[in-house]
Amino acid sequence: MRRSIMPESNEELKLPNTDHALAQEDYINILNFLKGKLRDEHKTFFVMRWIKIVLHLEHEEKKNRNLYLRVSILVIFASALTTALTGVNLDGLESLDKFLSLDESGFQLLLFILSLTVTITVGIMNLCKFEDVFWKKRIYAEKFKREGFNFLQLIDNYEKFKNYDEAYPIFAKNIEDLIKEVNEGYLNVFGRGSGGEKKE
Repeated sequence: MRRSIMPESNEELKLPNTDHALAQEDYINILNFLKGKLRDEHKTFFVMRWIKIVLHLEHEEKKNRNLYLRVSILVIFASALTTALTGVNLDGLESLDKFLSLDESGFQLLLFILSLTVTITVGIMNLCKFEDVFWKKRIYAEKFKREGFNFLQLIDNYEKFKNYDEAYPIFAKNIEDLIKEVNEGYLNVFGRGSGGEKKE
């Protein structure tokens, strides 16, 4: 008797520990829906190569989007403050010094720190490319979800198949092609492999 390699209960199913609690429940419901409709080994790889990747991409997209927004707000605030302080006239400077409890050297130090903050933060944004990364992650998450839900509904590339086991090899190939595309696209964000390989 062949032993199942899938967990027998929802409690045993381990999905990535992210803040997508609702999504995890939804994906567990999908696995329950597939019970008896997909072979155990196919179901295992369905979790490993589709569910976990979708959850990971959504988590990474949210993390990079939050980083981009926070860093952008910091740059805007520090830039505006630096410009405003630099443009203060002498009378305004005396009033501002009293308000901030700074002497002239302290005021100059504050301007230096703000300018340095803006320069370093913009450099980090250009280096890490938070905006590009979070858009890439969002696009790829949607591509994976679309492929998965086409498979689950047996539509589009899968409509000619009578059941999930028949459709699974095509689904697995399409998912592996998407994983390759993700890896190449992520490298392209950072300037490597800029031409990419032409798909046949």
